[in-house]
Amino acid sequence: MRRTRFQQGSLQLVDRSGGKKTWEYRWYELQSDGRRRRRNLMVGSLEQYPNETGAQKAVAANPIRMVRQSAKRTRIPIVLSIEQVAALLRVLKEPTRTMVFVAVFTGLRVGELLGLKWSDIDLQKMVVHVVRSIVMQHVGDCKTEASRKPVPLDLRLAKVLWDWRLQSPYPTDEDWVFASPHSGGKLPYWPGSLYKAHLEPAAKEVGIVGHFGWHTFRHYAESGTTPNAYATSASCGSLQISDSV
Repeated sequence: MRRTRFQQGSLQLVDRSGGKKTWEYRWYELQSDGRRRRRNLMVGSLEQYPNETGAQKAVAANPIRMVRQSAKRTRIPIVLSIEQVAALLRVLKEPTRTMVFVAVFTGLRVGELLGLKWSDIDLQKMVVHVVRSIVMQHVGDCKTEASRKPVPLDLRLAKVLWDWRLQSPYPTDEDWVFASPHSGGKLPYWPGSLYKAHLEPAAKEVGIVGHFGWHTFRHYAESGTTPNAYATSASCGSLQISDSV
């Protein structure tokens, strides 16, 4: 078996059934709960790409475009109720609580949340500038051009972020909003670590079942539930957020 290592995966020449040799590209994909899942796709046969250079060019052209996508979901994502989100926020600890608060108000992906720096949050104009995303601790561009548009800040969300900045040991403009003390603030937290340590236990505590992960909050934000609904659903004092910062 021959293997060529790429930055995000590897290209291999493997034996298929019937004795045919095929170029296969393998990589790891970050799941909504922060865990890694191995993926692979068939680039083409040795007849199609007689040499490694041709197979590499096929991968470089855009490997994900070559994957046959099924229109049918293998698992139906859950959409949380207002009461479930409020219950989660009552039991979550920092910094996961603030991350979830930002996620349900903005619909940001977990990589975009972790890619935020304090300089990206403009409390004067009340917007969040989403300019980068972090996957597997590698800084890159946002998933789509639309993701780079400024996200409006709700007054209550602005206060939550301000309160977290006052608590955070890494509050300067160039610090990550969710900087990890395990890296001395040089990198943000791993989403999988926060999921295992905080999010998963909290979900079990409040009775959330089903396919649950960081992307669940994006589904919630896309469901059209307005932030004002928290005023009627949240009975915990920690959620009674003032409309002034």
